[in-house]
Amino acid sequence: MKELQFFGIGGALNHNFASNCAALINKHSFVIIDPNAQCIEKLIKNEILSEQTTEIIIIITHTHADHISGLGALIWQCGIIYKKIPVILANSKKFKQHIEKLLTMMGIDKKYYTFSQKNNITFNNINIQARKTIHTPDLECFGIEFQDAKGKYYYSGDTKELEYIKTIGNNDDYKDVYVEVSNYPKSHLDYEIVKNLTGAKKFIAMHFESLQLYEQVKKEKLLKLPKEFD
Repeated sequence: MKELQFFGIGGALNHNFASNCAALINKHSFVIIDPNAQCIEKLIKNEILSEQTTEIIIIITHTHADHISGLGALIWQCGIIYKKIPVILANSKKFKQHIEKLLTMMGIDKKYYTFSQKNNITFNNINIQARKTIHTPDLECFGIEFQDAKGKYYYSGDTKELEYIKTIGNNDDYKDVYVEVSNYPKSHLDYEIVKNLTGAKKFIAMHFESLQLYEQVKKEKLLKLPKEFD
């Protein structure tokens, strides 16, 4: 699988970076995870979203404001300007209902989007599936599993589920693990623990809550940094 490209690597209150948002791009089609408000301009500027776009998949890990800040506007842009209907990964029946209600409150008509039929979808010979994780008790939250012929890849979303990260860190089937890091681990993963886990060399850090944490990760070089989109 190609390396995910990021339109933002920041946490909710980090104004040094745009909020965390990643994409898997294949010519005239793309998967976008947690679309932020800044991603639309870059998608259009780089002709990823254009008249030639053939497939758009949207994945939402959870509905905290920083993770869905560009959701409604992206769907409008796809449907009204480019006449493209994105598919939203239906992580669960309950989650689908929440997203539907949220979009209705934003004024987004149902004709502008659709949901996948199942909790998995295929993109460019990559199977993509949502996996329930633990972040905050008031929301359904998901990590994202990718699998292709070369192996497995995981995108943690926001989570405090350290044991699963430990498990896949020890599993050679997983080639890359995109993992959020924090210095405030009440509902996130503690960077000081994550960096010492077995398999940390395949961890790609994201969702930085501060510029200081980003600089620390960059300096220590124990985890990889994500590839940011120009």
